[in-house]
Amino acid sequence: MKILEKFKADGVGEKEFIGAKNQNLASNVMAQESTATLMMLYAKYLLVTGQVYDNESRIKAMENLSLDRVNNYIKNEMDFSKLAVSLVGKNVDASFIK
Repeated sequence: MKILEKFKADGVGEKEFIGAKNQNLASNVMAQESTATLMMLYAKYLLVTGQVYDNESRIKAMENLSLDRVNNYIKNEMDFSKLAVSLVGKNVDASFIK
């Protein structure tokens, strides 16, 4: 819990943000290479939202995302008060949860 509280207080660093943003953009480009993946994406998006998927607007939204906006979301919207954790296995050490 201390790690999550620290994350909420400190937010995301610039280097971490840029790396994650670039990885997300690259993943989007890679996903466009598979016809099967595209068909599943378009179908799932249409079923869930009732709208046709627009990749250009998605890329634009990702490019326009700012570090300040992400950190404001983390500080103001993330609520760990109802967090649930599940540990499975033999001899599981749950001391890190405190």
